[in-house]
Amino acid sequence: MKIIDECINQLCNEFERYPTRFFTENDLTCHLYSMINAKLPDLSATDADGESYLLLHTEYATPFRTNMKGTNFEHVENGGRGHYDLIALNPDFIEQHSYPVIYGQSWKNCKNSIIPWCGKNGPFILYGVEIMLKRRPLGKTKNLKRWGTWDHRIKSILQDYEKLKESQRAGFINQVKAIYFIREHSNEIGRHILENVPEDDSLRICFGRGE
Repeated sequence: MKIIDECINQLCNEFERYPTRFFTENDLTCHLYSMINAKLPDLSATDADGESYLLLHTEYATPFRTNMKGTNFEHVENGGRGHYDLIALNPDFIEQHSYPVIYGQSWKNCKNSIIPWCGKNGPFILYGVEIMLKRRPLGKTKNLKRWGTWDHRIKSILQDYEKLKESQRAGFINQVKAIYFIREHSNEIGRHILENVPEDDSLRICFGRGE
């Protein structure tokens, strides 16, 4: 999945130069999808019924239930299911299953097919990406009142990061990347964020304009 890493770097470089090109997290996700697809146009596989599938998908349901109320992340038995912004499915997984299992929405199929398959064969997702975007400037008093402390903001950054890391620890995903895009910030806030998030290749903070 080296190509995905290259496309993520390209997206971050573009955002750092032109942060106003993107209005929503979906803008960023779609742009990343299109860049990957342009470099890997034949990224597909055939299922057990002979049907064709793309490996890249957006808004794919997590294979576990969670509590993500506020800035918390907790793996629970009776919570709701989250989703991954962008994934690349394992073609081996596709080749051994049919549509009701592969598209991932059925919790019953998830419990009975996806989770056991991962236990025997390894991750069913080769790469998982989470994208977060902060459009409002960070560092102005009026926004401090609206968005709370920056420690709270850091917790919100780490929420999706923890969701990906839990997926990796559980053996569902091979490689993960959480990317937090900040359009405008004060240099002081930028330093504070970088000093208080883990030093991990799986987490990237991309800044647009500084002050």
